[in-house]
Amino acid sequence: MEPAELISAIRAGSREAFDEMCGRYYAPLTAYARLFLNGNWAQDVVQDVFVNVWVRREALDPGQSLYEIGRASCRER
Repeated sequence: MEPAELISAIRAGSREAFDEMCGRYYAPLTAYARLFLNGNWAQDVVQDVFVNVWVRREALDPGQSLYEIGRASCRER
């Protein structure tokens, strides 16, 4: 599934699409977060990003990348 398709499916409540997104983006997002944070903080931020994506799935902006959400979460730490 393409990223926009994943977001659309997640917005519709697809747990399978959410699981695919987590599997696909966990490692790259964690590596990205480590550019800003040390140790386990990066993993915590990525987990928070995924929780927020699921909780706020109906309001997801298909144009916003997970990296943008992750960077904002890093700034909050």
